[in-house]
Amino acid sequence: MILCSYYMLVIMMFIALRGEVHAIGDSTANIACETQRGPNLGLYTEFLGSALCYSSLHIEAIAVRFDRSSLLESLRYSAGIGFGSIQNAYAPVLGKLVLFQGSGHLEIGLGICVLTSAGSAPTTEMLLPAMSKSDVNLSTVVGYRYEPSTGGFLFRIAATPMYDFGARRFVQFGGFSLGWVW
Repeated sequence: MILCSYYMLVIMMFIALRGEVHAIGDSTANIACETQRGPNLGLYTEFLGSALCYSSLHIEAIAVRFDRSSLLESLRYSAGIGFGSIQNAYAPVLGKLVLFQGSGHLEIGLGICVLTSAGSAPTTEMLLPAMSKSDVNLSTVVGYRYEPSTGGFLFRIAATPMYDFGARRFVQFGGFSLGWVW
């Protein structure tokens, strides 16, 4: 599963570096989309966040960038890989909707997170007794994101609750991210 996340990262980087942002047309809502405006690729590290990982590396690509007059800024997808003391490795894959034009954005997202743990993972049991050690969980993000429209420094602070399918409950996480967009 972790190997799949690496492949997703490579594919996303290839798509984003090609510089193509495909427009989505909705004739009923008349949503206008633009191509080639602003950065198309982001690389950031998240501290804490999902699964209380010490640090994780994420790559993000913009699938759709909406018209400047829209409340919506972009539709993005991201994949990451993280390592920490609670889970040996985790790999979130998310779709995100970024709202508000300009540098400050509201970010909401939904996806899956693959968790792997070697052995009995006593630190998982000690620090996260609510987690059922399910391999695949529902991952969400709601937070504030600072990102200049021309690219550059990225800062994000977010709540990243995860739905544990084994325990059938949400487990609350949160963290911050630093990175670069171009």
